[in-house]
Amino acid sequence: GEFKSPISPVVLCHGLFGYSEKQIATLQLQYWRGIKDVLLHRGCEVYSTGVGSISSVKERAVNLHKFLEQNFRVSLIINLVAHSMGGLDCRYLISHIPNRSYKILSVSTIATPHRGSSFMDWVRDKVGVGHLSQYIRRETEDVVPFDALAFTNLTRDYCRAFNSITHDDPEVYYSSYAASANMGILSRLAFPFHIVRKSEGENDGFVSVESAKWGI
Repeated sequence: GEFKSPISPVVLCHGLFGYSEKQIATLQLQYWRGIKDVLLHRGCEVYSTGVGSISSVKERAVNLHKFLEQNFRVSLIINLVAHSMGGLDCRYLISHIPNRSYKILSVSTIATPHRGSSFMDWVRDKVGVGHLSQYIRRETEDVVPFDALAFTNLTRDYCRAFNSITHDDPEVYYSSYAASANMGILSRLAFPFHIVRKSEGENDGFVSVESAKWGI
């Protein structure tokens, strides 16, 4: 059907390893390149957020909440659009951070691993990252070099537990978008694609179609 611009602001929430905007020398990088421009062209009021790229779901959700509290007046209604891990951040925020000054009308997730990713299970079991249960930010004393709680938060075990205590808010409209592709052997995502396909079926190279489904 015809796209109708939402009356309320749209807040874009990035995924794992993501950012809002980056400046590298003279090059300006945007996580939501093209998408934000289209929404603005359609008359939407759009904001893009930046949270810890490999922080835990909880920490990212708290940072997202702080951004929303600082940038939106009391009782303003907003719509959240989230990619990948950003969808878990939004769901955590809605379910576990009460007494918000703003009101969330909807959350739309894009390729979010709501039920985790079997590739992250493989990374945990074969590479050894994603085992941390209590990640304390000690830059030179991490249990495993380069590990972070974000990797744990994307495993299927974690997401199963997360979903059991993170209940949908009946006043928020939840929708999701999944993707499926057939990655050739030369694709950068060929390896994770085949791991996920073996365990979960159709996927986009990281997240299965079934894992990405949430809400409508």
